Amino acid sequence: MGMIPVVLAIAGFVLLWIIVNYNSLSTRRTNIASLQVARDQLLASYVRMSKELSALLLIYKKEMPVYLVELANDPSQKINASKLSSSIKQLTLQANGHTPELQNNPDYQELLSSAELTATKLIKNQQRLETEIKAYNQQATRMPYRIVAQLFGFKRINSLVR
Repeated sequence: MGMIPVVLAIAGFVLLWIIVNYNSLSTRRTNIASLQVARDQLLASYVRMSKELSALLLIYKKEMPVYLVELANDPSQKINASKLSSSIKQLTLQANGHTPELQNNPDYQELLSSAELTATKLIKNQQRLETEIKAYNQQATRMPYRIVAQLFGFKRINSLVR
């Protein structure tokens, strides 16, 4: 009769430990999924803005920076933050001084500021997503969590690009 309470206490502790670990892994996986959805939405708005900017630039016989065209054509690629920033700066320089018509065009200025804002959000989103994926993978492979991860099918996430 004396061993039953001890066994029940240990079983309760193990069950509580499993629940806490499961919830921790599940929360991280949910955060990753929501960050990927946000990334997809930002990329969709970027692709739309990129097409509008490209059409506007074509009127003034200017070209979009190569990286912006590549990203619009293949939004599933990993975003290179420095290339994205320099490409947006290149668009800004095209308007400032080189082409006064672009500088005075309110549509171009609005699209450019939206593109800059979207680029900033994309870079921050990618950084958070990479950090969250790294933390999830580390947690899922560490020993106490690994047992729960294997038990409930939490798989390693290899890349932020789908």
